[in-house]
Amino acid sequence: MKAVDLSVIVVNWNTRELLRACLASVKRHTTGLEYELIVVDNGSADGSPAIVREEFPEVALIENKDNRGFAAANNQAIRIARGRAVLLLNSDTELVENSLLKLHRFLFSRENIGAVGGRLAYAGGASQWSYGFEPSLGRMLWITVSGLLGISRGRKPGAIVPEGVDRPLKVEYIVGADLMVKKSVLDQIGLLDESFFAYFEETDLCRRVRAAGHEVWFTPETSIVHRVGSSFGPETLPRLRIYYTSLFRYLNKHR
Repeated sequence: MKAVDLSVIVVNWNTRELLRACLASVKRHTTGLEYELIVVDNGSADGSPAIVREEFPEVALIENKDNRGFAAANNQAIRIARGRAVLLLNSDTELVENSLLKLHRFLFSRENIGAVGGRLAYAGGASQWSYGFEPSLGRMLWITVSGLLGISRGRKPGAIVPEGVDRPLKVEYIVGADLMVKKSVLDQIGLLDESFFAYFEETDLCRRVRAAGHEVWFTPETSIVHRVGSSFGPETLPRLRIYYTSLFRYLNKHR
């Protein structure tokens, strides 16, 4: 099985048109890299798999009968990935420049870098949450109290909008919409924790990357459009329940 530079993994659930735009943007805006595309469909009922088969025949397609969750679906693709690095890319993202080449070059620029992510942006160009600090009960309490009191010093919010950030930063975690990780690091630390159905699986992964002695970085030289929230599909799943279930699972696991 021939290795490639990068395995781009997209998990999809009922976001056919967004998925089509995402895959087309990867093909249109990625040069200078030998890459493969893997789509894992979590039991979509909107014809998404047919779009992949008909319009993107070069894409490796994994079809699940039901929604297995974000972490489990990504793991299915990682297990067959041939890339020196894997990119977890949301189906509601679009590349507007050769971001994947830039991320890949940054990731392999130093041996101790284990994971990297770029700037996520709204369709109009404004930055959105791209990286942050991992949650803890003490940090969450201080964020609440300092916000009420108007104290800016020492605040480390869970997610940060990188306005005015013009240089790479070492961070605690990267938002999972565009998280690139060395395959050798995943071989060392293991895959995503499938007890997280959705949310906080990337925070958990980045924590384990750092615990293994590798660094996690954010670089502002890339920009990826993210139609935030759309990859979750129609409003049929109780997002808040899933979010807080994952949050408390994360706190219980690490704190």
